[in-house]
Amino acid sequence: MCNIENADNVNHVVIFLTGASPFPDGYGGAVYFSWPTQDSGSAWHLLGFLANDKPSAIFKVSGLKHGMCMDCGPVVHNLSDL
Repeated sequence: MCNIENADNVNHVVIFLTGASPFPDGYGGAVYFSWPTQDSGSAWHLLGFLANDKPSAIFKVSGLKHGMCMDCGPVVHNLSDL
């Protein structure tokens, strides 16, 4: 997971795999984005996914962000669930 400061100045997020640690066969990573809510919680939004045969993606976040800080992180899933 990464925390992005000054999120109001970010329009796109680029996520990529380096190839050093590929996903197991049949698996990929869903990429989620969150921002703080007024009740001190988090609102998570699915941006898309990465896989060994799709190792990078550019996600537009300019219409999603709400505030000065956001978190972005992957979750490993079976490719059939993505």
